[in-house]
Amino acid sequence: MNPKKQRFNIQQIFIIVLVSVLLDVLMTVFSAFEWASLKYLLLIPILVFVAAYDFKFRIIPNWLILAGLILWILCISGDFAYYYLSEDQVCLIQTVKGAYMQTPQEIALCGFLSSICCTTFCALVAWLTGKITRQSAFGMGDIKMIFMLCLFFDIRLGAVLIILACIVGLVFMLIAKFASKKQYENSIPFGFALALAALVLIIV
Repeated sequence: MNPKKQRFNIQQIFIIVLVSVLLDVLMTVFSAFEWASLKYLLLIPILVFVAAYDFKFRIIPNWLILAGLILWILCISGDFAYYYLSEDQVCLIQTVKGAYMQTPQEIALCGFLSSICCTTFCALVAWLTGKITRQSAFGMGDIKMIFMLCLFFDIRLGAVLIILACIVGLVFMLIAKFASKKQYENSIPFGFALALAALVLIIV
């Protein structure tokens, strides 16, 4: 596809921004606002853009992955600042299902190990499926997306994210098959499924 055509028009951007704001409001309703949940409020717009972009153009732009990585680095830096500037030196990490008291070092290590393990597993699956079926289960954009997303979750939720994304993708393929959307019958925009799965984990 021509890169010049891989752009949203004004109306589409407005809808994406509106959906992002509504999801942020929904998350705030489900969980009281605090420093620990700020990273997920900022991650939601990135996920909405990834879902929309991958669904429409079948590609995950590197700048969206980079935006997520920069967000994680800034949030970890904020965790360190919050931890060492607070009187009780307690840092909370929001893990979607609740908050745990951890040091910023543990938060960073938890996310990094989750990212490495989940990315390595998916890369291995992609390599094996490519060798066996000549069609890789994950594209390079999907692998980079998994690396970025799993930084925000522990390894348990990282595994749940991948499984949930596969379920979302399977449901999407079945819907596409019955709706006669031939461009999605044999393959799915997995970045779209990953983004939806991450949104579910964050908000629910």
